[in-house]
Order: sequence, then structure tokens, then C-alpha cells
Amino acid sequence: MWKPALAAAGVIPPPDKDARGRRRSKTDRTTGVHALRHYFATITLADGVNIKELSEYLGHHDPGFTLGLL
Repeated sequence: MWKPALAAAGVIPPPDKDARGRRRSKTDRTTGVHALRHYFATITLADGVNIKELSEYLGHHDPGFTLGLL
């Protein structure tokens, strides 16, 4: 469900077909759902949520860990 939506939005390229005819999307940590997670974190901080709350939202054990990822 995510990859077709990302392709439709132009975030990732449209899928290719492999040798067996299956559609394969090309994603990595900079263009897939993980990138949306980083976008969420950035927008949340910009909206005024403090790092401790954001860390809890993301399921991180430590706010310092969250800051290291941004």
C-alpha cells in the first residue's frame, strides 16, 4: 500500500518488473517510509513539540538518540 502511494506522489520512481513479471519498487532509507518518519520528526519539532515528547512518539529510548538521527 505504501510504495504505490509514494510512487504516485513522486517520492520514489514507478516500479519496474523483475524477471518473473513482479512489480518491484526501488526504495532506500532516503526515499521510503523511513524518510517519511524523519519528515514527521522534523515537522513535529518545528511545530514546537519538545524532543522528549518526540522521542516517546517515535518509540526511542533516549532523546539523545532521537537528536542524533535528525
